[in-house]
Amino acid sequence: MSHASKNPKAAPKVKAKKRRAVIADLPPGISVCRLGNGYFRARLGKKFTEGDADVKDFAKLEGDDGCRKWIDDQIRDHSAIRAMKLTPEQLAQAKAAFLKLGDIPLGVVVDFYFESGPGNRGSYGLKKR
Repeated sequence: MSHASKNPKAAPKVKAKKRRAVIADLPPGISVCRLGNGYFRARLGKKFTEGDADVKDFAKLEGDDGCRKWIDDQIRDHSAIRAMKLTPEQLAQAKAAFLKLGDIPLGVVVDFYFESGPGNRGSYGLKKR
């Protein structure tokens, strides 16, 4: 036995206080910390972005150019992206279609398709292949 365990005056172990979050109730993968120079750093981790982590520093926590607004915008954008998640097959088809288009904008092609009318589309009508 060690000498410290026999000492009745030994200081009891104290649980470390849990630090309060700079911005509360953030989703998993998002964190904000206060930097020593008065700035705030927001980090969107891989768990949130499902890709590379994104880090940005801010002078203010609130306001139009603040950390909180940027995080809210990122959450909204990533939620929309997750809602439109493509299967690997759909993603491959979309990539092949964009490569075929070359320099032609997608909007021009879609407008042309719908303006040409159902009778004018020939074999490119809306049918299941």
